[in-house]
Amino acid sequence: MNIAFVPPNLPTTGAVAVGVLEECKLTPVGEELDKKLDGELTRAMSNSRFNGKKRAPMAVIAPA
Repeated sequence: MNIAFVPPNLPTTGAVAVGVLEECKLTPVGEELDKKLDGELTRAMSNSRFNGKKRAPMAVIAPA
């Protein structure tokens, strides 16, 4: 597995990790990505039991 820290952008392949603070507050990079995805991250969090606490990951499968 290769991990790279790059400027925020929407990848065309692979996966992206987004930081989320408690109470489901997105980091600035997460907010930018959520805007590019028309709010999909916000909707996914609100439709799940995810709470943003430590060690509580949430996988979001997004369409191509």
